[in-house]
Amino acid sequence: LGIGVKEKRLRLDYAYMNGTELGVTHRITVTLSFGPKTVEKEKEVKHELLDPEKGLKPEDETNKKTIQEIEKSLNKKVEYSIDKEN
Repeated sequence: LGIGVKEKRLRLDYAYMNGTELGVTHRITVTLSFGPKTVEKEKEVKHELLDPEKGLKPEDETNKKTIQEIEKSLNKKVEYSIDKEN
């Protein structure tokens, strides 16, 4: 039997266990999370890679494939303009 409560970055869990080798056992866990969430950070990095001015450039095949994979995962299409000198 147990219960857990989460509020933003703090999580509190309580469990009551009966019938263990130790008899009745109470467990309390306190968890504090910090730093950006992994999924949010991953999206942030992908958006930076797709930035037409600072990110990956589609000049070579490897970058083109990487850009396409990132666009697909974010469901986003980026338009690039390639300036060529005459």
